[in-house]
Amino acid sequence: MEAVRISLKGDTDLHVNYSAHVQRKGWMQEVSDGEMAGTNGQSLRMEAFRLHLTGPDADKYSIYYRVHVQKLGWLGWAKNGETAGTTGLSLRLESIQIMILPNDNAGISDTDTMPSDIETTLSDTGAISVPYVYASAWVRSHMQRFGWQNWKNGEGGITGQGLRLEALQIKSDSSISGEIEYQAHVQGIGWEKNWAADGTKSGTEGKKLRLEAVRIRLTGELAKYFDIYYRVHIQSYGWLGWTKNGADAGSTGCSYRIEALQVQLKLKGSSAPGSMANAYIKDQVHLNVPCIMQNPELPTGCESVALTNLLKYHGFSLGKTTIADHYMPYGTNIAINFVGNPHNSNGAGIYPPGIVITANKYLQEKKSPLRAYDITGSSMDQLYRYLKQGYPVLVWGTIYMETPHVIGYYVYRNKKYPWYREEHCMVLKGCNYRTGKVEVSDSISGNVVRNAARFTSIYDQIGRYAVVIR
Repeated sequence: MEAVRISLKGDTDLHVNYSAHVQRKGWMQEVSDGEMAGTNGQSLRMEAFRLHLTGPDADKYSIYYRVHVQKLGWLGWAKNGETAGTTGLSLRLESIQIMILPNDNAGISDTDTMPSDIETTLSDTGAISVPYVYASAWVRSHMQRFGWQNWKNGEGGITGQGLRLEALQIKSDSSISGEIEYQAHVQGIGWEKNWAADGTKSGTEGKKLRLEAVRIRLTGELAKYFDIYYRVHIQSYGWLGWTKNGADAGSTGCSYRIEALQVQLKLKGSSAPGSMANAYIKDQVHLNVPCIMQNPELPTGCESVALTNLLKYHGFSLGKTTIADHYMPYGTNIAINFVGNPHNSNGAGIYPPGIVITANKYLQEKKSPLRAYDITGSSMDQLYRYLKQGYPVLVWGTIYMETPHVIGYYVYRNKKYPWYREEHCMVLKGCNYRTGKVEVSDSISGNVVRNAARFTSIYDQIGRYAVVIR
């Protein structure tokens, strides 16, 4: 419905006034007796109505009306100027039903004197008993140094100042029944035993303890008709992905503070507010990357074997020497070519731009939608994010984590690429925040666990060279 005209017939001295809530325009000016409410030719939906009677006989009658709404069906009956429909949900009105009854028998509960057909109609309240549907979430946060903040619609906390969220309150503003329940994971305490609900406190005050993760869910009719989406802004990562309906958001075992929170109520069947990837960070990630050893066939072919292990993780079947023998480019610039021969001990190596060329040649030949990307310069935290999304990463370091020593330089596209005597390529496939370890598929050492601080130091010294396939 985009517009409507309403007029009355009969012997009484009555007039009808009405207004429409229109997409992007909100409540429009009230009109009466056959005038148009809404818009014409603008492709804008009507979302809600209000009607009331005027005239000398208005006190003798009541006007009842209900609307049929996209996705919700018939709502309950409204009367005498009450709102019928929805606002803030982007749902169109599809139909309206109106009845005028004399006040001596118009009460919905007064059915003794009401004709049976009218009684049946007015008691049929549709899927939702209320005539007007709206729902939003309000958040109040207790912040380090500042204490309790004011209530805000759909958000709480402070970003950009490195402050911990210590406690929170969440409540609903809704026309239908149900509550918002929430539970926090608190530093040194873990998950709270009980769920807080509709404005009560979750977390701590005066103990200087950070919130690390949250769960939020709905009850009652709210849960029947709405999903609750939420995401958190955490230390070192910023905004994580959205999640919904009681799932974990944030991190555990990583000692990361929540700094801010966003919450949205969305009608069931609606799309998420944004990406739902990486909403929760665990203390440990482990990806099942195979570990083919490079010797004896490829004593200096660590890059080609590491790429082989990565391709096998993504489901491809190939031999140990397939990449080295058929896909990897050879030449004199180590940035884009393998310098030397990986089949003997005199081979040098190849860097990310050349491995990306190699991998994409293979992936395109296999008609795969996957592609390799040079993500050189990524911090270790950024590499961990790829792991949490299920993407192992090719990284350049050194054999046995030796200290790197520069023995030469190559230039490609005005960028200098140092070459290190101990250079080695492997697959980063896991991390454990609690123990401070990383897991690596290493074609010389096998499946190994390394000290994360040392591994990161060498990765940084080499030049943060990395490639991901996704």
